[in-house]
Amino acid sequence: MGATCNRMLPRAVDAALSPADPIKMFGIGREGVLDGGNNLVVTFDCSGTALTGVPITTGNLVLTIYYRATPTSGLVADATTVTLTAGKIGQVQISPPQTANYEIQIFGVMSAGVTAVAVSSLTTRAG
Repeated sequence: MGATCNRMLPRAVDAALSPADPIKMFGIGREGVLDGGNNLVVTFDCSGTALTGVPITTGNLVLTIYYRATPTSGLVADATTVTLTAGKIGQVQISPPQTANYEIQIFGVMSAGVTAVAVSSLTTRAG
């Protein structure tokens, strides 16, 4: 059982994507937004039913997670990418030690079609 602990309460936002054009779909960190959390779950709704009503019928959403260890360091890509199938809802879960980073960003690229994706997040602390 975990407790919600991020200062920014869970919310959904739309991100418009074009093929082969990476866009920052999620970015947190910056001085305590995780607020002691040790588990971050980011949900990507590619079904078109959450906010936009624009269904994704072809292609995949490829996500790359980036970490910034300190305020002055550069973003470093995680070695693993996450691929979500069109028309589905998927999640990316980030846990220690990565949640101890100064900043976490997730960039997405669509393999085909111009579309929109709803993104929401929840940070929890074990306890």
